Amino acid sequence: MQRPTMLAGVTIAGASAALLSCGRVDFGAVHDAAHDGLSRDAVIDGSSDATVDAPPTTGCSDGSRDEFVDLTALPRIAGCAGGWSLPGVLDVRSTCPATGDDSSNPSGQGCAAVDLCSPGWHVCNDQNAVADRLSAPSGCTDLLQAINVFYVTRQGSSGSGQCDGGGTNDMYGCGSASVTGGSCLPLDASTNDQCTTMPPGWSCPTTNTTDELLTVVHDGTHGGVLCCAP
Repeated sequence: MQRPTMLAGVTIAGASAALLSCGRVDFGAVHDAAHDGLSRDAVIDGSSDATVDAPPTTGCSDGSRDEFVDLTALPRIAGCAGGWSLPGVLDVRSTCPATGDDSSNPSGQGCAAVDLCSPGWHVCNDQNAVADRLSAPSGCTDLLQAINVFYVTRQGSSGSGQCDGGGTNDMYGCGSASVTGGSCLPLDASTNDQCTTMPPGWSCPTTNTTDELLTVVHDGTHGGVLCCAP
């Protein structure tokens, strides 16, 4: 029978343990861990880094969920208060370092709307995305804690109150803007022309009445965005 090779008094089979005891990494164990669903850091540190890799459960970039605060009942949707100065409800993040009403930049200077959402989250695309994540078939406003607020989505419209995804006319969300009736449930609030029905802090600086979704800015008061997890 072939004897195990010795290396400085340690068998090859025991070499990994010796290396780890000297502060060296057992890359074989790291490789095996990848097949077992563990991370490299889990092997090195002896703990899982799944919470680091996963999107923060609040859904809001400032770490504080402002609406739909029950993380157990509503883990994949969040109302995130704060502002943005880059026009429109954009789906592309800016390079602003911080935003959100509990951040050092509550008005969102230099920020886009989506910056209010945690990394890995996004502004909810439409009524179907909200309905999939929110148990409020009769309308989301009943679940809001604050009054005189609006939380916007990227739901599009071709105008005339039509929640049809056909354009950038008006905006839809949850809050105290004009009521949409049953056309966009569970979203039950809309902006109307040039944001005239919005709470304070919302502005649609446009020369026409058909592109509110592309022009809106918000000063950080009276609401923000609805953020959805993937």
